[in-house]
Amino acid sequence: MPAASVSYQNFTASPAIPQIAIGTRVTWTNRDAATHTVTSGANRQGDGTFNGTVGPGATFSFVFGAAGTFEYFCSIHSTMSGFRVVARCAPYRRRSIGAPKGGSLLRGSASAPARDGRRPSRTGADRANDPA
Repeated sequence: MPAASVSYQNFTASPAIPQIAIGTRVTWTNRDAATHTVTSGANRQGDGTFNGTVGPGATFSFVFGAAGTFEYFCSIHSTMSGFRVVARCAPYRRRSIGAPKGGSLLRGSASAPARDGRRPSRTGADRANDPA
C-alpha cells in the first residue's frame, strides 16, 4: 500500500497539500508539544470522513479510498486550518513488453498501403480479427 506522511510542527502541517494516489495511507505525526486533531471538513466544520487526536509524538493514519480534495483542520487550535489532501487516480504507467520471439505484437494480419495509397482488399479472415 502506498504511503505518505504529514508533520504537524510549529502549529502547521507540512506538506500543507500533499497529492497522493487513491489507496494511499497518509500518516500525520505530531512534532509539537501540544495535542492536535486531524479533523476532516471545511470552514472548521467536521464532515465525519476522518477525525483523530494526536498527542505530542503520536501519529494518526487514514487511507484515502476515493478521489477528491479532502480539507482538514485541528479542532483545538483555530489557526490550524485550510489544509488539504488531494487524492487522484494513480498515474498511468506504460508497461514495457517485448514482441514474442520471431513475431510481432499485432493480432491478425496487417498490410501496408500500396504505392498508389490504396490498401489491398481484406479477406473475411482479416475482418474476423478486428476488435468488436
